[in-house]
Amino acid sequence: MNQIKTKWNKLDNAAKLFPTASTRAETHVFRFSCELSAPIDPEQLQAALDETARCFPTFGYVLRRGVFWYYLEESALRAEVMPEQRPLCARLYRPRAKTLLYAVSYYGCTINLEVYHVLTDGTGATHFLRTLVMKYLARIYGMPEESLGYETAHTSMADDSFKRYAHTARMPHGKKAKAHQLRGSKLSEARTGLIRGSMSAGALLDAAHAKQVTLTAYLAACLIAAIGEDIPLRARKKPVVLDIPVNLRNYFASDSVRNFFTPIYVSYDFSRRDGSFDDILATVTETFSRELDRDKLAERFCGFLAFEENPIARIIPLHLKDIVMRAVYHRSISAYTATLSNIGIVRMPETFASHIRGIHVCNATNKLQACVCSFGGQVSISLTSCFTDTAVQRRLFRRLRELDEGLVIETNLLDDDA
Repeated sequence: MNQIKTKWNKLDNAAKLFPTASTRAETHVFRFSCELSAPIDPEQLQAALDETARCFPTFGYVLRRGVFWYYLEESALRAEVMPEQRPLCARLYRPRAKTLLYAVSYYGCTINLEVYHVLTDGTGATHFLRTLVMKYLARIYGMPEESLGYETAHTSMADDSFKRYAHTARMPHGKKAKAHQLRGSKLSEARTGLIRGSMSAGALLDAAHAKQVTLTAYLAACLIAAIGEDIPLRARKKPVVLDIPVNLRNYFASDSVRNFFTPIYVSYDFSRRDGSFDDILATVTETFSRELDRDKLAERFCGFLAFEENPIARIIPLHLKDIVMRAVYHRSISAYTATLSNIGIVRMPETFASHIRGIHVCNATNKLQACVCSFGGQVSISLTSCFTDTAVQRRLFRRLRELDEGLVIETNLLDDDA
């Protein structure tokens, strides 16, 4: 009798660090939330999820340990819709359990999609969320489904675009300088604190255009200014560095729903510069101009591929690789202060958009991370942190409130978290 061969995929280059670096505190899980205009019907959401899962077969893969590498294996597991009960961005991957790497929950009028970063990045998760929301609303209101502008073959979805565009990989040389680190008391039980602000996209764009910069560059400067505002003089010897993930699909053609991003780093030295907002913005803009270049981005991710293709590295057992990769990860995170990730505009057909109040994104972190997305003329800026101190967040939103007095702030922090 013939046996059906189980499909499997190697981890893409960006995903390789996550399994060894994942902890209870830093889960490498991110969340998209979609607020609708009416309470969620769990049965209809489950039916919509079943349909969506069939459209995205790679989301059905589970993470397994091999002798030499982690890998993704096809599974028959069914994602089940649950009421929101787990902590924000709690871990999804458990080394000795065979579990899906994403989860869908609901609370009131909100649908949550949480994803382990090994599976996909923000772009891939956005495609999944948009499809899920459209299928759910089509069932609730009896509307015909429409094109979302992302129709591609399953083989293209599963493409490892890092490998497709890689040229000669060379190990990166030189040691990264250490960046200023935020410190302080941490939230209990390894919780992720969230403070989210929603404001007019037009107001923010007007402010950015007045300075002749992009929205991402403007927000990066705002975040650096908020971090640097009260760094003690003795601590200014290390620069404030932002880690900014870049969606490589904007530079290389790809329909993949797997990870396809690489970081760039924006550094500002408060000990050598005047610390004014315009000077910070000039530094950010110059860095963007230099680093957001197709060849430079390719060189960066090709450098990360070199370790994987090294003949000696290939034969090192996984338990030894874990030790090396964990050390590499901890060294890499010491090179930046915080992260700013801009997903961009999330678009839906107008007939469906009229039933959506807002879309938000946030990420678990053991540092400080700002996640940004836009929908329906509103920008959502979610700041997550493991620290009880929220001074940086308050300073950032105080600056943004000057642009839009209608800025709305929400948080999951409790009064006794301070």
